[in-house]
Amino acid sequence: MSKYVPVRMSRSVLALSALVLVAGCSSNPHKAEKADTRLKNAEEVGQNVTIGQNDSGEVVASRKLKLADQLRDLQREVYELEYEIYGDSKLGRKGIYTVLRECHDKGGELKRMPSRAILTKAEDKFGGKMVVDENKNLVNLSDEYFLDRIKRFEGYKDGYEQQKEDFEDKLRVCKHEKERE
Repeated sequence: MSKYVPVRMSRSVLALSALVLVAGCSSNPHKAEKADTRLKNAEEVGQNVTIGQNDSGEVVASRKLKLADQLRDLQREVYELEYEIYGDSKLGRKGIYTVLRECHDKGGELKRMPSRAILTKAEDKFGGKMVVDENKNLVNLSDEYFLDRIKRFEGYKDGYEQQKEDFEDKLRVCKHEKERE
C-alpha cells in the first residue's frame, strides 16, 4: 500500500508543475489583457480618476489613462527636464548647467564642471530597419515593448530630477560665494 503513495504524490507534483508552467507562460507582461473597467455607482473625482464599486462590491479609485498619452506625457516631462538642466542652444535657452558655469566664471576662478550627462542621447540614433510603409514612404522602423520604453523613460526622469537637484544646489552655493566676495 505504501508503494502507491509516492506514485500519487509524483502525479500531483507533475500536475502542479504543469499548471505553474502554463500559468507562467500565459502571463506575458507585453500583452494587454481584456478587462471590463466600468465601475458601479461611479463618480469622477478628478482627471482620469473615478470612484466606484468593482465587480466584488469593493469601493475603489480607478485611474485610467490611454497608453499613448501616458508615454507622451512621460517623454515630454523628460525632455523638459533635459532642457531645463542643459538648455537648448537652438532656442537660445540657457540651462542650469550653463548658469552654473557662468557663476563660476564671474569670479575669474576656473572650477571644473561636472560632466554633462545627457541621458536621452541614444533615443535619436538610427536604430531600426529601413522599411517602405503602407503609404510608400521610406521610414526607419523600430519596435520595442511599451513597458520597456516606459521604464527607460522613468529612469531618465529619475536621473534628470537628481541632476537638477544637484546643479541647483551647486548654483545656490556658487551664488552665495559670489555675494560674499
